[in-house]
Amino acid sequence: MIREDFEMHFSIVEPDRVKLNDFAIKNEYGTIFQSGHILDVYQDVPNCYASSLAVIDESDNIIASIVSVKFVEKKKLGYFSSHSTIRGGPLWEDSERGEKAVLLLLNEYNNISKKKSLYSRIYPNFNPHMRDILTTCGFEFEDDLNIFIDLTLSEDELWANLHKNRRTGVRKAKKNGVIIKEVESMVEIDDFYNMLVETSNVNHISVRDLKLFHNIYSHLVPEGLAKIYLALYDEKPIAGLLSLNYKDTLYDWYACSTKNRDYLRLNPNEYLVWNTLYWGLNNGYSLFDFGGAGNPKEEYSVRDFKNQFGGSVENYGKYTKIHNSMVYNICEKGYDVYRKIF
Repeated sequence: MIREDFEMHFSIVEPDRVKLNDFAIKNEYGTIFQSGHILDVYQDVPNCYASSLAVIDESDNIIASIVSVKFVEKKKLGYFSSHSTIRGGPLWEDSERGEKAVLLLLNEYNNISKKKSLYSRIYPNFNPHMRDILTTCGFEFEDDLNIFIDLTLSEDELWANLHKNRRTGVRKAKKNGVIIKEVESMVEIDDFYNMLVETSNVNHISVRDLKLFHNIYSHLVPEGLAKIYLALYDEKPIAGLLSLNYKDTLYDWYACSTKNRDYLRLNPNEYLVWNTLYWGLNNGYSLFDFGGAGNPKEEYSVRDFKNQFGGSVENYGKYTKIHNSMVYNICEKGYDVYRKIF
């Protein structure tokens, strides 16, 4: 697919993955979620469809890019349960032509997505011009918090920033013999995934297919772009954490634990987070992105937990574009009824 803007000498294409990776890693605001690596991770994952678009100039250089993932929550419902997510993007060259290119790109993205997804949601990076760009293209802003932890501190400073309860939890986990180990086989990936399913069921949220985590292990772990940890007690997995490692940032992407309260009292979750922070501190990373912390106007226990690790809270928000308002409203009401029944 190629579209051209002859006035600006731009073309919109499906970019070469090598060039996409190069653009993302060199861009000041580039994240792993806007790289070609994500296309590899979602390849052949049921009900997940990753795609990319880019604006290129006459020399085939990328000026702006976007990587999105379409999710179909209920296969039988298809389009009526579909939405697309864009994390950490879009990206564009820091120039006047870069801004023109990203506007062209987002308009093209909207034209394509309205036929494929009920809505698109963007979880942006920290580009200060992001809000103006996205609202110009019809995306609506909503408050949404993130928590970031500074890894340029000394180990003593990082430890001191932990809330007393979190420090106690880490000490308790160590004292009671909880061991942290990296996943080293597909069998251990399955152990991680089984706990993730338990966690998702408890919190009434959907979980992606096991294939996603096999892909992460096969594609990202060997390149040092991901680490997957298990917390063990008596050699039994009781919790896990999956981080993505890109440029100078660690991303807390997935966390899970057994629903057995006897094991949770051993505080494996605190220990896993501290282990990740400690590893990042000692391996040249400068930031830990703790991920979503919800709407500031709503209570959220996950935010309460994350807040006790001494990070800063930022409100970069999230942006939503509903592609078909009438169908979206019908589906939303139907889904509310479904949740009440089941």
